[in-house]
Amino acid sequence: LRLQLNQGTYKGKKFFSEAASHTMWSALQALPVSQEALAANHATHFSATGLGWFLNDYHGRKLVSHGGGHEGMNSRVVMLPEENFGMVILTNSMSSIMTPLANQTMDAFLGIQNGRDWSQYYLDIIAKARQAAPDKKEENKVKNKVKALLPLTAYTGRYNSPMYGDATITLVNKELVLQLVPAPVLGGKLKIAGPHIFDLDWKNDYPLLTPTQVRFITSADGKVAAMRLDADNPDFIFAELEFKKVN
Repeated sequence: LRLQLNQGTYKGKKFFSEAASHTMWSALQALPVSQEALAANHATHFSATGLGWFLNDYHGRKLVSHGGGHEGMNSRVVMLPEENFGMVILTNSMSSIMTPLANQTMDAFLGIQNGRDWSQYYLDIIAKARQAAPDKKEENKVKNKVKALLPLTAYTGRYNSPMYGDATITLVNKELVLQLVPAPVLGGKLKIAGPHIFDLDWKNDYPLLTPTQVRFITSADGKVAAMRLDADNPDFIFAELEFKKVN
């Protein structure tokens, strides 16, 4: 933080120039300010990325930030350069507490009176999202009535993606099982969800492994030719991987 806030200098030693610091914190790509962002903070007017940093404004000050995480941990770095203020928030959970905690701390530092109760604000958002979530029991009842268009053995075999490598589909106890060969932890049972569509039940209960569907693609003769993995996950991006059936 001190190195960044001092524009490349730490304990008298220069690691990068002020010009480089300026470039890192300059808006190089504009981002939209979503309605959700405006609802949360009416005092924001722009959103952009610099080099390795997200840039916004917060009550008239430039806000420089970035977050990151891995299995079992999340973090966020927040700086208000004009105030020579910065903080790092580290957690040992997959919680999103970093955002309300950062905002609450900035409000206290800036002396914002009658500011938003950020903890309650985000708790309300989570509660609304849970209420709006589909009823899993009803959803499963519908899926249980769906039948595969082909015998399960038609989906089994070895698949290959030139970018990723091999994946296998096997039939174990009358259930299809996917395994991504280069990563032993990535795999699980496939449960029918629609025409040539299966829900992937990951065998490892890692928080970073979000709900994923496997979609099989058939050729003109009706045989399985390829498969794709669809996951709404910024950490595991499968969208560009098409696994073609080898055998």
